[in-house]
This record gives sequence, structure tokens and C-alpha cells, in this order.
Amino acid sequence: MTEDKYGLVGHPLGHSLSPWIHQKLMSHAGLEATYELLDINPQDFLQDMPKLLSHYRGLNVTIPYKERIISLLDSLDNQASSLRSVNTVLNGRG
Repeated sequence: MTEDKYGLVGHPLGHSLSPWIHQKLMSHAGLEATYELLDINPQDFLQDMPKLLSHYRGLNVTIPYKERIISLLDSLDNQASSLRSVNTVLNGRG
């Protein structure tokens, strides 16, 4: 079985406790998955994100990409659409 991959996309991310928190939660739930920090420089965002979107089951999105990621997504739910801001991305194909 292939392990699902999840991550946090943003810049900078040095302060984030997300990997520690999510690994504990996934372990407790018995899920075989990893959670990584994906610190992407703003100048690399448009080049790097399509590949990341295809390789991760889900992503959390933080500053400065909550609005910028919208143009790369296939669809938005009603709340993200009305706020023009994204916090969570689910790869429905993966």
C-alpha cells in the first residue's frame, strides 16, 4: 500500500508545528501517511505547484498563497469561492 502524502504550502514555514501535529493525529488514527512542510519561494510558486498538486493527497495552504493558488485549482467550494481564499486542497484524483 502506498502511503498518502500531505503537506503545508507557504513561505516562510520555519515556525510551523504542523508536521508534528499531523503526524501524531495520523498515527493515532492508524493512517499510513506523511505530512511535510513545503516552503516554496514566491518566484517558484507557479512552476512548482502543479507538480505538488499532483503528488499530494491533500495540502493546507497558508500565507502568502491562500489567494494565489486559486488559479491552479479545478474547482472551489462555495465558501472558498465567496472568500476568494483557500485553506485546504484535496486531490480527488489521488
